[in-house]
Amino acid sequence: MATQQPAGGLSAIASRVEWAVALLLTVWVVTLHVTYLFHAGPLWRDECGTIAFASMPFGEMWDHLQYDNFPPFFEWIARIWLSLFSASDFSFRILGLIVGLTILGVLWFSARLLGARTPLLALAFFALNPLALRVGDSMRPYGLGFALVILTIGVVWKFVTIRNAKWFVIASVVATLAVQCLYQNAFYIAIAVLAAAAVCLWKKDRKTAGKCFAIGAIAALFFAPHLPNIHKGGQVRDITRVPVGYDLLSQAFNELLTAAKPLMQPVYLAVFVTTLVVGLFVAFRFKKLNVIYAVVVIVLAVLFQFTLLMQLGLPPRSWYFLILLGPLMLCADGIWSALGSRVQISRIALVLAVATVCASACWSGVQLRQTNIDLIAAKLKAEKKPGDIVLAAAWFNGVSLCRYYPQTNFTTLPPMEEIRIHRYDLMKRAMQSPDPIGPLETQIIQTLRSGHTLWIVGSLKFPQPGETVSQFPPYHTGIGINDAAYYYSWSARLGKLVQEHALKGDIVTPAAPGPVNPMENINLIAVTGWHD
Repeated sequence: MATQQPAGGLSAIASRVEWAVALLLTVWVVTLHVTYLFHAGPLWRDECGTIAFASMPFGEMWDHLQYDNFPPFFEWIARIWLSLFSASDFSFRILGLIVGLTILGVLWFSARLLGARTPLLALAFFALNPLALRVGDSMRPYGLGFALVILTIGVVWKFVTIRNAKWFVIASVVATLAVQCLYQNAFYIAIAVLAAAAVCLWKKDRKTAGKCFAIGAIAALFFAPHLPNIHKGGQVRDITRVPVGYDLLSQAFNELLTAAKPLMQPVYLAVFVTTLVVGLFVAFRFKKLNVIYAVVVIVLAVLFQFTLLMQLGLPPRSWYFLILLGPLMLCADGIWSALGSRVQISRIALVLAVATVCASACWSGVQLRQTNIDLIAAKLKAEKKPGDIVLAAAWFNGVSLCRYYPQTNFTTLPPMEEIRIHRYDLMKRAMQSPDPIGPLETQIIQTLRSGHTLWIVGSLKFPQPGETVSQFPPYHTGIGINDAAYYYSWSARLGKLVQEHALKGDIVTPAAPGPVNPMENINLIAVTGWHD
């Protein structure tokens, strides 16, 4: 298994074919991003929360960061964008497109820094993942966070190979920006620094290893001001914690791997395992430093990501693993590029097969409308009458609804005085109350008895005949009941009320002009009439 190829012959052919395929895939990825720009449509609730933060004065934004899961860097960018351009949904979609294309450019740049000619595997297994396409372009800090952590892995290695002041400064700045975008990026910066320092120490280059640690220390210094907000947020979000084991983690991870096709799961796993085995072989057999660095990054990243999600105790989501997938595939390109021409041809064939098989899923995935909440808001504006009540159930549906419909014209389950952003502190306060929905229940009864309409944005839980509606005592630390259980008990209580006393309930959801992302394909239900 050669690691060096003579000029001409098979090596030259493999190089030209690799470049052609990589450029073709890049054009395809750009096409998908542009298609998403024109199909994503209105902002869904998490995106609305980001724009709400961006619209706040800086002081208020900082005070409210404890209610968010991110540092403010992306919100600052969105705020600058807001001041320069339109506040329309399409304007923000253009910003998302810029971020998505930035990720693509960073994949190319960092792959080259790691010794690969092209980011073939990163393009096929990360950039062409339908979930990565949508999440990267969304009005959330994820896309920019992915780009910065991938860039950090590349520039830290470049500093190790060049060892000059210019690349030390570049690596320090990029690492610092990365931790200002996503809290979890702090761990990935630590991984890049530890992997680089390990290579330096193996070479007995203690001076460069020390500078690698200095890069991490600089990033940590600028990360420190966020620690109080992280602590405050943890005190609020204890209501969302659940036991997270291998079953929940594997389910979320598999959702990412099967985002294009179910058959992609074994392909991904085979690439992961083979890459690690080949990387260890090349590292020990040929002592290639970039491969050693890539292997260490892969091992530490996998251990960190799964350990972190288990320790956090938050219900894992498939997109939480995108921050792992990007570095894995970047490092895989660095590892496989160290092998001979025949292996490169096999790599090219695999990438072409994956891109072909997943083409239809990628194309349909970027044509999803991200929400129908704007259509619901338009219907409410046209048909809601004085005396009607609009109820966002669950409460977080109100985060997106209030972007398109006045907050003063609706209430939430449970009622909250602030709904621009996800205020889990207000949810916790409701859970600590003896009867937080009693006044809302009375209001619904009065509305239906007087002949007016209850408009439900979302749905309620309608108990089966004979099913008991759970009632929980006021929440306290250690009770062992999370926010979802409390919400469903309140929802079932109101659902039972509607079942037993309302005369009519119709789903009146406006038709969307195309498929809608299931994450926020919301129903609108009109409930009328009353009988005792």
